[in-house]
Amino acid sequence: MPSPRVDPLIVGRVIGDVLDPFTKSVDLRVVYNNREINNACVLKPSQVVMQPRVHIGGNDLRNFYTLWHCKKHYTLANWLNHGGDLYNQRNAYGENKISRMTASKLRLKWEFKAGKDITATPAIYAGILYFPSWNGNIYAVRADDGGLVWKKSMEELTGISGKFNASILTNVTSIVARATPSVVSDRDMVIVCVYGPSLALALKRSNGDLIWKTKLDNHPLSVVTTSGTYYKG
Repeated sequence: MPSPRVDPLIVGRVIGDVLDPFTKSVDLRVVYNNREINNACVLKPSQVVMQPRVHIGGNDLRNFYTLWHCKKHYTLANWLNHGGDLYNQRNAYGENKISRMTASKLRLKWEFKAGKDITATPAIYAGILYFPSWNGNIYAVRADDGGLVWKKSMEELTGISGKFNASILTNVTSIVARATPSVVSDRDMVIVCVYGPSLALALKRSNGDLIWKTKLDNHPLSVVTTSGTYYKG
């Protein structure tokens, strides 16, 4: 007797870790060359030459469905926090342009000058990069052409002027963030942690406006050196 089919979203821990359990109203499967596409599945270019087969709705031929394709889909290119995803895998799912064969052919497409060093991995969502600089600013930049979407001063966001802990950060002249921002994908929000004093700021992804700020530690020398992770609110 064949074993019952287990939902790929359960196998991939999407249901349970990212989404609460739910009952599907319609069954949908996508198959490339007899290989079913599951969560975090990576396919080589040679595997997607042919059109995929989509199985939807079961065997009831009285129901009709419409499939919609978005030409500019950024899901695979999203990098939500320091490790890229909830599992901190630092793996660019679906990336197929960079390999041992193509690395020598890479060329500069654009550059963005922030004014001081950028040491944090950018967060990426829907084609926008979010990152801090050691000049005390947080930036949102378009991935396509490097154009500035918005820029915010950490000093203005926090209301704290001057540098923090000058005995340790002798070259820093303002309040800074040094970690990757955390994208809140289900709302217009990105979380930025201030290096010191230890604060967490919630900004609107669309324009950088402050939503809220929270002090994480009352110790005068407390610092935040890592990125946060958003999980179920």
